Amino acid sequence: MEIQYELDRLEDDLEEELLLSQYDGCPYSTEDDINTEPSTIDDTTETSSGILDTTTSLTTLRETITTLDALMTTLFNYLDPLFLKTSYPTLEAENLFDSLLNTFLTSILPTYHSRHAQFFIFRTSQSHSLFIDKFLGLLIERSLDPSLPNIARQASSAYLASFIARAKEITPETIRTVVEMLCVFLSRVLDDMPSGKFVPGGVAGNNGLDGVYAVFQAVIYIYCFRWRELYEEDGETGETAWLPQLNVIQRMAWSGLNPLAVLTPFGG
Repeated sequence: MEIQYELDRLEDDLEEELLLSQYDGCPYSTEDDINTEPSTIDDTTETSSGILDTTTSLTTLRETITTLDALMTTLFNYLDPLFLKTSYPTLEAENLFDSLLNTFLTSILPTYHSRHAQFFIFRTSQSHSLFIDKFLGLLIERSLDPSLPNIARQASSAYLASFIARAKEITPETIRTVVEMLCVFLSRVLDDMPSGKFVPGGVAGNNGLDGVYAVFQAVIYIYCFRWRELYEEDGETGETAWLPQLNVIQRMAWSGLNPLAVLTPFGG
């Protein structure tokens, strides 16, 4: 979170330079932190230009990123031998994964703008279909739970969409199943609100529509990355048949709920 906060404060060109140089194999020098010719700078100039502040921020950020990289490398060096892609995980791996999943639930999921630490669960969950199912089950349950605060549902939907869109070990059947579940939820929301206005209760809950919009956005996001897994081609006629539940996208878009007007920038 600290890294992302500092990156958000940087100018785009400085952020790009920082991230690229972090992995270019070149030794790092604090002189690389500013794209400025050396010059004589008095106290007034330093304060007004912010050059020294920028240098200090970049230096600290580089050190933080390097520390995080080292920590993640150490963590994966420990976890990888325990999460081998075998026919069935060991009891030790199952117990450890449950602990990691609980850590994700209590520490990572509620953290705003976490952009790196969650990859420990993304990686270990893909070592076996059992872990994928557990991880997806947690995210789906929290995305659709009307009793949870909207911010918790939004975070769960974002992680769900990001994982489904990028995970290499997820089968097409799993992708379709998840999308079907999300689309069925959206269909039930529309059935509960035929007027196109929010009605408390039902599958949407009592806290407004933000959680519903997050699910709709998750479906759109998954579709953008996984559209090939969401249709089947008839071998005889050659016609393309999309997943029937996807029809809810058009229904939602044209409904009074108007989700396209409220979609948020996706950090997945």
